Amino acid sequence: MTSSSSPRFTGFIRDVRASQKNIQPILLQPSTVHSPSNITEQQPYTTSTSTRSRNNSSTSNSIDPFHYQALQDTNEALKSEVHRLASADKDNTTKLKLQLEKYTELDEAYKQLQDKYTHLADVEDHFNQLQNIHKDEKSSYEYCVRENEQLKSQNEHLLNELARLTQVENRDRTRSIEQADLRRQYDDISIQCNELKQNYNELKEKYRENQLSYENDIKHLNDEILKFRLENEQLHSANDLLRDERNQMKESHETVLKRRLDEIKYLQSENRDLQMIRQKYNEERETFQAIDLRKTQLENDLLTMHAVEDRCQDLQTTVERLESEVQLSIKELESASMLNTQMRAEISNATNINERLTQECDRYRTNSLTKSDEYDVKRRENEQLIQKVHELESTLKSLYDTSDLQKQLNVENEVNKLELKRKQDDFEQFQKMHDVTKQENQETIHLLEV
Repeated sequence: MTSSSSPRFTGFIRDVRASQKNIQPILLQPSTVHSPSNITEQQPYTTSTSTRSRNNSSTSNSIDPFHYQALQDTNEALKSEVHRLASADKDNTTKLKLQLEKYTELDEAYKQLQDKYTHLADVEDHFNQLQNIHKDEKSSYEYCVRENEQLKSQNEHLLNELARLTQVENRDRTRSIEQADLRRQYDDISIQCNELKQNYNELKEKYRENQLSYENDIKHLNDEILKFRLENEQLHSANDLLRDERNQMKESHETVLKRRLDEIKYLQSENRDLQMIRQKYNEERETFQAIDLRKTQLENDLLTMHAVEDRCQDLQTTVERLESEVQLSIKELESASMLNTQMRAEISNATNINERLTQECDRYRTNSLTKSDEYDVKRRENEQLIQKVHELESTLKSLYDTSDLQKQLNVENEVNKLELKRKQDDFEQFQKMHDVTKQENQETIHLLEV
């Protein structure tokens, strides 16, 4: 009985693990039959027991019903326990498969994460290179800006120098114009002096003619001579003033020119006075006393002519000095114009350099903007990759948790297998006890029948 019951139970366990569909009808069968696969093995035993049960149907009522009911209850409990353990094993296998699939997916994600991490390292190296290039370009841009500012300051200095030179040129031009006016006035005065000399020669001839009449009327003209002497003294004082003005003219060129103009005006007024005197002399010459007055006028004119000649010599020396100054100023103007052209060339070169530097600055600015945009893009990609790394880290953490849970489920599965094995051993012992008791009951029934 024991040898036939153990293969029946092992076949029952094998069918339970193979298919859950076969477990349900097996659990509903009586304890003598456990699986369809064991029908052939159990057939001789069942036929013998069935014949025995039919022959001994009258005596089967003498078996203890309480003991048999307890055995049936324990058998049902063992069947339900086996069913629970089989379903738990199946659930554990499905969970294990799902966890294995998740583990493979997480492993692939981890590999992709490693690839992305290596790509992120390359991106970080490229980002560091771009950052270094950006720093170099920024330093070169700052250097260009400083050089541009220096060139701007030099350009402003050159423009100021050019303005100063243009002012000097305008001042020299006005000075040359004034000198030309003075020369023209000097020519006019020299012409007037020549005319006065001619008049003087004519008057001298007439003076020789009228010298006889002059001796008779000299007493009458002494008073007028005194008056003319006073005027001569005034002219001498005016001459002294003119000499003082000439000395003061050395201090400032512009004031000298103005004073010379005043002197020329004064000489013109004197010339007008001389003309008026000559007219007066011509008017008085018609009378008897006109000859003496003319003589005195001629003497005074002679004195004034000498003064005018001295004045003309002074003006000639002044004009010569002014011509030398004009030559020097012309030379200075030429040097200033040369310097001006040189400065203009330098300014044009500086403006060209400034434009070139501004173009380079614009190019560096555009490059820096593009690099900053690339930097922002790489930074956003880096942030996204870091976020993905965090997500993958959380995924790895969940993977580790699932692996721990899988290990825990494996441990529980092993514990359930051990529990199932223990239940199987108990069930086999119970089956053996059941067979022994059944055999004893049959023997007792057989003995009672005998």
